Amino acid sequence: MSSQNCWSAVCPPVAAVRSPEKAAAISRGDWYTDSTDLRQLIGRPAAPLANVVTAALKAL
Repeated sequence: MSSQNCWSAVCPPVAAVRSPEKAAAISRGDWYTDSTDLRQLIGRPAAPLANVVTAALKAL
């Protein structure tokens, strides 16, 4: 699947960050934002993926 299709419903979300360029940008903090847009959109603070996975595993 091409990178142009990464946001389609068929492509897993992690496919969007699989390229070395994107991984390097993330490690430099290029994607960091102190915006509260996501918090306002979902009505709660965003949670780190590690916390979500940990909570899901504990719930099993």
